[in-house]
Order: sequence, then structure tokens, then C-alpha cells
Amino acid sequence: MKEVAIIGAGPSGAAAAIELLERDVRVTLLDEQHRPGGQIYRNVTQMQPAVAKVLGKDYTSGKVLMSKLLEMEERLDHLTYHTGAVVWSVDRTREICWRSDGKSYSKIFDAVILATGALERPMPLPGWTLPGVMTVGAAQIIMKSGGQALRNSILLGSGPLLYLVAHQMSQFGRAPKAILDTSTFLDELKAAKHLRPDAITFGYLFKGIGLLAELKKAGVKRIRGVEDAEIEENQAGLEVSFSVDGQRTSLSCEHLLLHSGVVPNTQITRALDAQHDWDGSNLCFNPSTTVSGSLKDVDGFWVSGDGVSIMGAEAASIRGRIAALDVCQYFEGKTRPKPDESQDAELGRYAPIRKFLNQAYSPKPWFLTPPPHTIVCRCEEITAAEVHAALVEGAQGPNQAKAFTRCGMGTCQGRYCGLTVSNIFAQAKDTSPSSVGYYRIRTPIKPVSLGELASHEHQN
Repeated sequence: MKEVAIIGAGPSGAAAAIELLERDVRVTLLDEQHRPGGQIYRNVTQMQPAVAKVLGKDYTSGKVLMSKLLEMEERLDHLTYHTGAVVWSVDRTREICWRSDGKSYSKIFDAVILATGALERPMPLPGWTLPGVMTVGAAQIIMKSGGQALRNSILLGSGPLLYLVAHQMSQFGRAPKAILDTSTFLDELKAAKHLRPDAITFGYLFKGIGLLAELKKAGVKRIRGVEDAEIEENQAGLEVSFSVDGQRTSLSCEHLLLHSGVVPNTQITRALDAQHDWDGSNLCFNPSTTVSGSLKDVDGFWVSGDGVSIMGAEAASIRGRIAALDVCQYFEGKTRPKPDESQDAELGRYAPIRKFLNQAYSPKPWFLTPPPHTIVCRCEEITAAEVHAALVEGAQGPNQAKAFTRCGMGTCQGRYCGLTVSNIFAQAKDTSPSSVGYYRIRTPIKPVSLGELASHEHQN
């Protein structure tokens, strides 16, 4: 029996696993969390009803999918589900190494589906490394894992998640003081050309209008067109200063939550040295795949969900099923056609609203290439000025900047500075990030201890 490894148990990984299991394909599912769901459906199968109601229908809708996966784990012997498993190496032979419970393991698979989802885009501002500053996604993890919201908060950035999390916090009784939105009404007006009169579009728009109404009712101040934000410490905790229409002002809070959209998590595809393409609409790199998600230049690997390009949880589940069906075709040695028309049409329904969101809430130049004194690499505490200095001294791109500065060589392995460094080089050279390139990612993809390596076990 063929065996497929799926890395990630979010909506895409779970959907792919279920599709394969129903076709009697052996599946090994590797996920860092201890329950399925990924970030969007984190802890959904164990969440108390009262808390789940606060988090909303978009969250609870994932319970059916995740419950089905857990039911299949109990019933089927051809599913091996490793929770708390951190993948630290993947190579082109399809050998995967992971660590769990203080030990390290490895195994070679017949095919691999990468369902590793997305990362929040880095939003480097002066002071973003201060205590109390975190991402909006981190604040949402606290709600989903601990059933409570941060107090005395301000949200800064743009995009739907900014407003969703603000609403969820208000439902927990801790409405944020303000939302500082970097986008403008003009941005939305220009992006409106992408909208289509269909159920997906109307659903998103009505949901957004509802969130705005609820936040206004909760007394949350909303300020749009925010620019040049900086963060400092004060007696209250934090002070964020910013400009709107040339006027400078400031607000105080205990927690400042940053968000400027999400981008595909490409660490593993980069480690495989797969081809990546610059996505000019979302200003990020996407792995180069076929319509079914298989990597174009690495045999036996598929990418599904938001790891391909950002389209949201519902589309991620569809992509997971499409990838699983393509894997079955691959095993049978058949010519692999594009997804059938119904699946293709189902996935295509999400394209117009995604184009609108990408343009309306596009990240702004003032933090894509931050001021010189801003820390870019949080792990190694490297500033934008030091990256510029490396360029002047002869570094030709992000990889050379590593040698000059150690930027991107810390614990996160460049996850939260890679795009910024590429943007800095692109701006300085007056070219596109696609010409500048990105970090080469090498094993270990994530930290692994010597003790875990010493106990390494290869599985047959």
C-alpha cells in the first residue's frame, strides 16, 4: 500500500487526509499542534460551546471536518497521526525528519502533501520588538487556546482579520481601544473593479458591514489612512504615534497588535530548492505548482491550501481534496488532467474577492522597507541600516546579507525578516523582489536539539 505524508492538519491537510483515506491510501499526518485545526480552526473540537459561540460561525464551521478526521483516526488502521510533531528536515528523496516528545524520527514516503498554511506578513516598525507588541494572529491564539482576550489593546494594520479579531475581543468583553487602519476608502474604491455580484462576494461584504457596525456599537475608535507608525514605552505600557493626513498624534495601550495580511509559508518548499514565483497582487513569493498543487520541478511533492497562494479556509479544503485526487492519479501512473470542472469552478469562486482584498488592503511602502533604525531581523537584532550597509559593502542579495550580518540566521530561519530583506534590496536596486530573490533555506528547518538527534530513529 502506498503511503502519503501530509504535513499540517489545518483545513487543507485534513481534507486531503480524508480524501486519501477514503480511497484506502495509507496516510501519515504530521502536525505541530496537539489537536487538528491549524490556525483557523485551532482547538475547535475541544472548544467549550460558550467560547466557540463568541469566536463565531466561521470558526465553528471547521468542527465537522476536524471531527471526521478524528473519527477516522479511531476507526482506520491506515492513518498514523503524529501530534506535537515538528518537521525539521524534508529532502527530494521524500525523506521527512521530525521531532516529538524528546526524540527524532525519519521516514521515506511515496508522496508528500505540504499543507503548512500561511504566516502573517512581517510588519517591521520602530519599536515592534518591545514587550506587549505582538501579531493579531497571536492574540487570536490566546482566545482560541485560553478562552480570553488581551486587555487595553490597539490594533494596527489592515485586512479582514484585523476587524474579525477586534470583534472577537469585544465579544470577550475586552473591546480594543482603537483600530489604526493603514488602508483608505480610496484603496477599497480602486479595488472594487474585482468584485462580482455572487454569493461569495456578498457574503464577505455583509460580514464586513456587520463587523463594522458591531465595533462601532462597542465604542471602538476607527482611524483610517494611518502612516509612519512608531512604538515607544511609557508609564501605561506602550505609546504608538502615527500620522494621518500629515497630522501627528499618539495613543497609549498595554498591547499593540500588528497585522498586514498573510503570505504562504514557503520554508519547506525553499528547503527543497523548488521554483518560486513573485505574486505581484499579494507582494510575496508563491511556490510554482500545477493547478492540482504538484510542485513543477520536484517530483512527488504537492502543496495545498494557503501554502500555494492565499485564498482562505474554504478554498484550502477544496485544494486539499484536489491535491489528494492528483496523488491517486500519480500512483496509478495515469496522465493527470486538471481538476474536474466542478472542482475548478468551486475554487474559482474565491478568486474575485481575493483580488479585491489583495488590492484594497495591500501593505504600505513605509513598513515594507522600514526606516534605518528599525530592527528587521528580530532573532539577531539586525536593523534596516545594517542591511543597507551590507549592500553597500558588496552583498548582492539576501543570501549574501546573511554572511555580512547574520540576518535570517536566527531561530525563525528568516520567516519574519525574509520578505523585508528582499524588499530592501529591491528598493535599493530599483528592481522587483523577484529579481533579488529570497533566502536559501537549509536543514534544520526548525530547531532540533542534540539530544533529539542522538535518539534519532528511522522508521520503515
